[in-house]
Amino acid sequence: MPISIFLSYAHKDKALQAELNEHLGALRHDERISVWWDGEILAGSEWQHAIAEKLSKADVILLLVSPAFLGSTYCYKEEMRQAIERHDRNNAMVIPILIESCYWQSTPFAKLQGLPAGMVPIASFAKRKRNEIWTEVAKAIHVSCEQWGERNGGQKVLSLDSDPQSQSKTDTPRIILSSVAVANETDIYDCFQKYGFKWPSIGIKWPQSSDIVLDNASKVISLLDSGTLQTEGLDYFVRHAPECIAGATRMRKAVAAAVPHMVDRLSQFRSRDAIQAVKNFLLYSNHQTHAFLAHLSTWNGLRPVGLGLPPVWKPFTPLADLEDVLSKLFGENDPNRIYHGRLWSISGSDTTRDGDYLYIYAPKDYIGWHMSTVDDQGIICRWFIPQVEFDLVKGALDNPEYKGLVSKEYCSEWVFAMVPVVWTASGEE
Repeated sequence: MPISIFLSYAHKDKALQAELNEHLGALRHDERISVWWDGEILAGSEWQHAIAEKLSKADVILLLVSPAFLGSTYCYKEEMRQAIERHDRNNAMVIPILIESCYWQSTPFAKLQGLPAGMVPIASFAKRKRNEIWTEVAKAIHVSCEQWGERNGGQKVLSLDSDPQSQSKTDTPRIILSSVAVANETDIYDCFQKYGFKWPSIGIKWPQSSDIVLDNASKVISLLDSGTLQTEGLDYFVRHAPECIAGATRMRKAVAAAVPHMVDRLSQFRSRDAIQAVKNFLLYSNHQTHAFLAHLSTWNGLRPVGLGLPPVWKPFTPLADLEDVLSKLFGENDPNRIYHGRLWSISGSDTTRDGDYLYIYAPKDYIGWHMSTVDDQGIICRWFIPQVEFDLVKGALDNPEYKGLVSKEYCSEWVFAMVPVVWTASGEE
């Protein structure tokens, strides 16, 4: 069966709704998805009953967010509320799509990853550029539908970044990363439902694009060894690739081993926030583990042999600003509002280790320029914990004696400071 999509929109936005429908046309005609909106209601039908019935059965619900949508009592209090309830029960996937500028940040769906990337209103673009944005939105919806179909036994739609051969069931709980910026929240939710905060060992299905980055580097090494690949830039690749391949392989195992210990330290948080912590830790780990290999894959010498960088990785290489990368991974809307600062303490415990400070990124809306206490569970789980956990894993791999910031459990009081770093002539802060 096709993945069923419900379009929730205000009638004032009918023209933009029609544009989205056009861009979903290929998936609809190929019967990979079915799309329903209130224009499908037959004359003489009870429209409220028809909408409620379709909304209650949809696999994916698209919220076309605008001032008119937020101002519509029926869209907001009926359709959106029911959609979020179904999403929270894991009965549907809800995707907000910002079509016109409005204040949506305080809504119940603000916690969800929305479209387009960066949540820039689609209507703000000229027609030609808008088609490009709609194309990216359609691709993202495509991936989400594929993810939903695989996790719930629906029809598999053509995958952009996953490996259908590796979806067999195993006894070990497994979390699937469908793409560089998409992790299967249902897998994480199921583990919390089954195991609470005491998880067994888990497996991780890394994105196919990350597998390609890793495999291509190994293939290039083989070509170099055989002497069949000789081109400018060879020395740089040879100098870095073998170590990066070995490091990425080790890091993958270490990240999987770290997840149960991380979950054990999350017991003071709400389960929905803990799910975000695990999800963002895996997304951040995937990026940090494969980013330099992705950078090596941009070498022009790989193009002639078809071993270059997968397109989905292009916005995530080290050449991109980390603020921009994190905004895509962690669901922040404006990368310019993400700042780098020092994490001073967790529940009164200083994070300084052997004279080294722990620096992480955080959204400006929740921190001040000077030292401030952050107790927002959502921000702590979405931003602080994933970065701290990766620091623990990487530190332990780099130095077996590394202890890092290991606590029995995380709490909801973290101190973060946006203090400029000032260097003296001696190099000390």
